[in-house]
Amino acid sequence: MGNFVVIGANRFLGFHLCTALLENGEEVSGSVHKAHTSETSLQNEMGLLLGRNANFEKRTDRDVLEMITSETDAVYFAYFDGGDFYHDDFLREEMNNAYQTLRDVVKKCIQTHTKLIFTSSLRVFGKKQLKVREETKPEPDNSEGRLFLQFEQLIDKYREKGLMCIIVRIPNLYGPWQPLSMYYSQLLSNQKPADIREGTDYIAYIEDVVPAFLKCKEERANGNEVIHLLDQKIEKWEDGAQLLNKDYVEENSRHEAYEYSKKAKTLLNYETKTTLKEGIRAQRRHMRTFF
Repeated sequence: MGNFVVIGANRFLGFHLCTALLENGEEVSGSVHKAHTSETSLQNEMGLLLGRNANFEKRTDRDVLEMITSETDAVYFAYFDGGDFYHDDFLREEMNNAYQTLRDVVKKCIQTHTKLIFTSSLRVFGKKQLKVREETKPEPDNSEGRLFLQFEQLIDKYREKGLMCIIVRIPNLYGPWQPLSMYYSQLLSNQKPADIREGTDYIAYIEDVVPAFLKCKEERANGNEVIHLLDQKIEKWEDGAQLLNKDYVEENSRHEAYEYSKKAKTLLNYETKTTLKEGIRAQRRHMRTFF
């Protein structure tokens, strides 16, 4: 039985990580923080499900220094999800809290020799960047990308001080428990979606992504990797948008800019297994059941 910390247990990816770890019999300390009011119903359901497991301990970000000990196997940092970027005022309130929390986590991971697995975004790359690989220097042109790049730069400052960290840059995510503010969820709940603020290049099904993150805790060949979760079968975001909204007009996509990641396959066994039709069907079924 392992001992894991998830910062952002009440966020899309963080919740799924907690669930998967608990299903494997691991002990999880999950840090939660305020969400936007539009996500209240989703948050309540997440909390109820996690709270039923005796191996889960709910904490807050104020407890982060107590959560990470020499017995902690790995820390997952998944503070934000795609829904947060639809609410400017809320995001501004949380940015400083997130940065301070990450800095505290980094320092404690160095002190306890604990691996940090940081969730970043492919949106750290701007639309003018014509070729994107893991070693490409990010040049973000959107608020989400700039925020995640700032976090990555904080991590880089501490690598020479002994921090062992894997940065995983992910595409947009969908599936059960997707934030209710996001485009697919808005359409599935028969609402008129707001202006699109999420990444619209690629989309990955949440349950395909989680196993790769779990594999991160086992990867010991190099504790300072940057990995893009992209394989040759990954789906295009606009294809799902068109399945859900026949009136959706394709915007300028940049699929040709990204190079598929060999490291995602060799180090994390990442593979796109779920088709868009299957994934959207599962998300629709989940939303009908819970909401």
